[in-house]
Amino acid sequence: MAFPRLPTRRVLAEAWDIYRRELLFVLPALLVARASVVLAATLIVELPLTVAHLVSADGVADGLGWSGGTGLVVEVGIAGLYASIGHHFLSGVLERVVAADRHGHETPTLRQTFRGLPWGRLIVADLVLAVGLTLLLVAFVVPRIVIGPFLACVMPLLSMRHENLRTVWGASWRLVRGSWLPVAVAMTVAFVLQTVLIEGTGHLVEVLTHDHTLESVAHGLAGILIIPFAALVPVVITFDLLDLHGEDPVERY
Repeated sequence: MAFPRLPTRRVLAEAWDIYRRELLFVLPALLVARASVVLAATLIVELPLTVAHLVSADGVADGLGWSGGTGLVVEVGIAGLYASIGHHFLSGVLERVVAADRHGHETPTLRQTFRGLPWGRLIVADLVLAVGLTLLLVAFVVPRIVIGPFLACVMPLLSMRHENLRTVWGASWRLVRGSWLPVAVAMTVAFVLQTVLIEGTGHLVEVLTHDHTLESVAHGLAGILIIPFAALVPVVITFDLLDLHGEDPVERY
């Protein structure tokens, strides 16, 4: 059976074109996403640990009813959940931006996007995918690069269709299976560009200035500018694969 193939170069070119035109609209969503990570890390992890250290770690832990590293695990878990909300909000905004670009309708506001996302399913899918990929790697030594491309469409499809997780995972597998290589290439290029540019910028500033604060600022600013492009790639891939298979995205907002 022949499967339609995805043109990798066109995916990256379209992602770059949308990024260039819509960056100013996407920036507020990205700032919310990044701020959620910083706020979660500060309020839920760093602040309690600092207080515990100043007051008496054992006494605070006992007062909270936690023992050993349980409190830290709970705090990090909550912080991770909070951070994932910001990540999915950015992904939801980008899905709406690409949909508007493809179909010519008005892009929803950030508030409309936030209220229209299926938060429960997005967070559960995020958790299941993270745990599942880790188990596959540990138990079967299956590299993420092998499985990852088949899951590229999961989050955009959840945002579009609000369907149950099993249906969306099956749809992502079906859409990607004839285009595994171009999807893997596009996702890898996006990941490498994001990693090299963000980490490279921070490292360069640190080497030139030997100032940790400036390094952190440069790292953060580079992330704000680069992350939208990398996050656009799986969204564009999903829309392109739906077009190749003659399927309707069924956006809901």
